[in-house]
Amino acid sequence: MSKVCYQGQEFERKEEESVLQTLLRNDVPAPHACGVGICQSCMMRCTKGDLPPNAQLGLKATLRAENYFLPCLCYSTEPIEIEDADVSGRTVDATILSQDWLAHETLRLTLQTEVPFSYRAGQFISLKNPNNLIRSYSLASVPALDEPLQLHIRLHPQGAMSTWFRDHATLGTKVQVQGPLGECFYLPEDLERPLLLAGTGTGLAPLFGILRDALHNGHQGPIRLYHGALHAEGLYLVQELQELASQHENFTYIRCLRAGDPEEGVAIGDITQIIKSQLQDSALQRAYLCGDPTLIKHLKKQLFLAGVPLKSIYSDPFLPAL
Repeated sequence: MSKVCYQGQEFERKEEESVLQTLLRNDVPAPHACGVGICQSCMMRCTKGDLPPNAQLGLKATLRAENYFLPCLCYSTEPIEIEDADVSGRTVDATILSQDWLAHETLRLTLQTEVPFSYRAGQFISLKNPNNLIRSYSLASVPALDEPLQLHIRLHPQGAMSTWFRDHATLGTKVQVQGPLGECFYLPEDLERPLLLAGTGTGLAPLFGILRDALHNGHQGPIRLYHGALHAEGLYLVQELQELASQHENFTYIRCLRAGDPEEGVAIGDITQIIKSQLQDSALQRAYLCGDPTLIKHLKKQLFLAGVPLKSIYSDPFLPAL
């Protein structure tokens, strides 16, 4: 037998039982359905202890890296501590260090947390202001490269949080950060594998972090970043991305505009069609998609139909923070 610790309680797992069966036998209302690892509705996260390999069977690599597992498949012989999969993480206090404009209505915000904050480039956080407004934003920073957290925030004219940023937030203002969450982050494995990064608007924020994280880890496979906007004014970090492309032969940066005059490095038309027309080695691709939810859903479908494995497509639809 081995011990399973959940919400401060310890349960003895019988030899023939899965962790899920142990929880249910002890009247723990753990979510579940099929019981054989297909539906993944019982997924939890291990916070301490070693998981047997079969406990993560069928999960995406990013979920495995975060120690998520399927209790219905877990027959751990070692003591483990577990928590619900929807635990949103801890809350830490932070201070606004700087605010600067990246583009029209797009603000770069840097935050210094009062205690170390662990995250992966490309994940997102929830930001709580002094008025108890909470909105989610993707991280553009990279833990190994940037000490302060960096966010790219689009300010909506009538948005409650946007109004607060515009009229009240100043350097030194205290906020709270909760998280991180999200599965859209780089994994330092398969360094020769092609990477496809695609996003619109401030969906560039997590992609900028993922890109720099991959380059920092010495990724050798081709990396293509597509950033889309209606007009050229909606694009930002153009110079920084062009400089990275000039420094790394395996990185290509493509600006995508719905309309405008063609020029070097700029593709005109629908971003989905542009990507499909340039897609190579589709079965080998690992794709990261961020931005407008409708567009991301459509692009995800088109990439899958083009041969990109569904398990290799990572996306966090980018909902407007009003």
